[in-house]
Amino acid sequence: MNKNIQTKLKELKSAISELKEKLNNTNAEKRALVEKRNASGSKIRGLINEINTNKKERDKLTNDVKNSKKERNKLNSLIKEKIREIKKLNEEKKEVTKKYGITEDISKLQKQMNALEQKIETEVMLFDKEQQIMKKINEIKKKLNYFKKFSFVWEKINTLSKDIDESKKKAESLHKSIQAKASESQVKHNNVSRLTKELKIEKTKEKEILKKLKEKKEEIEIINEELKKKLTELNEISLKIEGIKKREKKKKQLKEKKSLAEKEALVKEKIKHGKKLTTEDILVFQKIEENNRNK
Repeated sequence: MNKNIQTKLKELKSAISELKEKLNNTNAEKRALVEKRNASGSKIRGLINEINTNKKERDKLTNDVKNSKKERNKLNSLIKEKIREIKKLNEEKKEVTKKYGITEDISKLQKQMNALEQKIETEVMLFDKEQQIMKKINEIKKKLNYFKKFSFVWEKINTLSKDIDESKKKAESLHKSIQAKASESQVKHNNVSRLTKELKIEKTKEKEILKKLKEKKEEIEIINEELKKKLTELNEISLKIEGIKKREKKKKQLKEKKSLAEKEALVKEKIKHGKKLTTEDILVFQKIEENNRNK
């Protein structure tokens, strides 16, 4: 066999072995990149879902705060209106009490009158003393009658005061709710900002991974093409070697056949002349007969 062909065959087998090893390593690197890409993609989807959830919650809280502020403003406006109304009623009350001389507390006047009436009924006293007490009772009754005529003013003031207190409680409760929701909304907004930054970083990582993955796929294609080329060369050389071996085998067979024919002629010549056959001659003769049987 040609020495150059043997050398070429050895080189090809070595190159193919190296290419296969390189292909296996590159495929392993590609699989690792695919896993990283999948993990990155999963993280990106998770971040997007988390961002959307925080945005939705933030927007709802912001809308709640907006509505609560409107309601609180309405309450504050109502409180101011009722305070103005109370001031107006207090002015009326002041005029009434001044006009009719009602300076004492109405409940005290009623108690005072009741006490004086009971005193007249239960105690024995001089006529002048009794007349003085009756005069005092009449004065109190007069004041109470004036008060009854304008009692709606006091009642209105009391009702408005209660309404104002109730509205103030509602406004304060709304204010606390607004502060809590505004604070929670800010937390959600901060989450969106933080997660958006994380998403941007992760997308940059994913982009780099995809770039490397593309490069690995291209590298695998190149290796496969080179391997295919080398395997084709190996096949061609193998066929060439097989042809050479067949030709060499045929040449050897022809040479053996010629040598056997020559020895056969010598053996026949010895037999013809009655010469003694050697062991080698006998073996040649047996070989000839074997070949004849196999034909």
